[in-house]
Amino acid sequence: MIGLNGSPANLSILSACAPNRKAPVTANDGFFSELQQVSFSVHARDYLIAAGDSNRRVGLSDAPTQVHGKVGLGHRIDNGKRLANYSLTNHLVVINTIFQHKPNHLLMWHSNDGVTNALIDFILVHQLWISSVMESSSYNGAGEG
Repeated sequence: MIGLNGSPANLSILSACAPNRKAPVTANDGFFSELQQVSFSVHARDYLIAAGDSNRRVGLSDAPTQVHGKVGLGHRIDNGKRLANYSLTNHLVVINTIFQHKPNHLLMWHSNDGVTNALIDFILVHQLWISSVMESSSYNGAGEG
């Protein structure tokens, strides 16, 4: 995490790479426990951005929720529920699900089978700061396979 002094609020940027769904449950539990501890260390008034390779699928939503916009791909699976619960606990919104993009600009992971792909890289922003976000994009290319 990096903390930057700013006005009217400080900025905390948290970058993380989560274990994939094949990892032991203890690895995922440890990841979310550590992520939560770091998140709690950020002052409530600070502007928090949490981003990275979440190895989670939050899916598509017909209607916006507290943590999810109307944009997404596929369906939410169990590991995506953990990211949604983390977001809910910390008053974060999965900002990638707010802005509409072409599917090929959303797909960040492509399997070696040439068929399977997913949106697994997310940017999370505190609910209070959503109106400050003008755009959210991810770029694929590295880390395929």
